[in-house]
Amino acid sequence: MNETTQSKTGRSSKPRRQNRKERVPLGTMRSQLAVESIEGYVLRWVNDRGNRVSHAEEGGYEFTTYDELGDRVIGDHNTTSDSAEEGTKVSKKVGTNENGAPLMSYLMKIRKEWYDEDQEKKADYVDQTEQSIVDLDGADSDFKSKTYGSINISR
Repeated sequence: MNETTQSKTGRSSKPRRQNRKERVPLGTMRSQLAVESIEGYVLRWVNDRGNRVSHAEEGGYEFTTYDELGDRVIGDHNTTSDSAEEGTKVSKKVGTNENGAPLMSYLMKIRKEWYDEDQEKKADYVDQTEQSIVDLDGADSDFKSKTYGSINISR
């Protein structure tokens, strides 16, 4: 249904369309890669640059397909696509490579339990690194004599 508005001059302006898709002004912040989660998995976008995709696969990540997403939305676009064949990997153009070819990013998933294990290993490494900063027991006396003050790291 169209609605006509009147300007200050009394003339009719262009009719406004009801039921049109909400307009998103150019240059505004949008989360173009946000995706609802899949139960039991952690999702991650992996750029197809260098060996990143193969490294992700070696780490337990798998490609996510459009049929797995169903009617979920990526950013502000619905993922149901008539043109996407069954088993098609979810991908999005995110830029260009050095040679000008499109840079694609693939939506990959990893089992939640594996993701949690990986995060624990990363946290252990960070904890060891932090401890080595404050622990001078292994340092030689010359190094100790050149240090001063103290560091307190707490969580």
